Amino acid sequence: MFNATHEVCYNCPCLLYWYVQKMKFTQLKSSNIEYVKIIYIDEFNEKLEIKTSLVSTNLKETILRYTGDEKILGTCPQYVLVKFVTSEAMYVVSTQLVEIVNHGKNSDMYIVTPKEVERRQKREHYRIPIEVAVVITCFNDDDEEIKYLSKTIDLSAGGAKVTLLKSIENGKRVENIDFAKYKLIKTTIYLTPKIPVTFDAELVRYERRENSVYAFEYKNRNMSLVDAVERFVLKEQLARKNQK
Repeated sequence: MFNATHEVCYNCPCLLYWYVQKMKFTQLKSSNIEYVKIIYIDEFNEKLEIKTSLVSTNLKETILRYTGDEKILGTCPQYVLVKFVTSEAMYVVSTQLVEIVNHGKNSDMYIVTPKEVERRQKREHYRIPIEVAVVITCFNDDDEEIKYLSKTIDLSAGGAKVTLLKSIENGKRVENIDFAKYKLIKTTIYLTPKIPVTFDAELVRYERRENSVYAFEYKNRNMSLVDAVERFVLKEQLARKNQK
């Protein structure tokens, strides 16, 4: 059985409402979970969000795995926000992170299995069509930097869709870049000429058109930067609404 409640986001200037359904965690099938996001406090007392996969779960503990070059560090135990994402929705809960075990390129995060989760819409962040400058910095296996100048087609606090303009190195227009060959990609988004925000990024979609379009998702997100983009997007939304 679902228990439905209304919730209001007091941190957003537009006081956004959404419908929340509470359900038992055991009702959520592990096979339906595509990935899991976890927001935690790292060793520098920064609030970060990372994308993990579900390894296993039982009535007592659930193991989430992050795979990457950097180790996941943080004080344990601590309370964390966990988002279980399926193809249809996102299930959110606050629970305790008990232990982090790093081995090779994997970091296993042990959390207390929740009794209940809240079902919410899958899209976490509002997206708006807007053009702002973006510098994409790529690192190859020799740690050499290759930079591209681009602009956004749309933007959210979770990612951006961009079209490339030119290579910063030689000033030539570029198309059909194979971003998969780079070991690390950083996107620096200029919300204004004086307010850049930088995220590690992952290419999630490529659209070959007259001008190539690339969709990036932010990785290992510093939540203060996420909040800055979220405020920028909401401010733009309100400004456009008031102009109508």
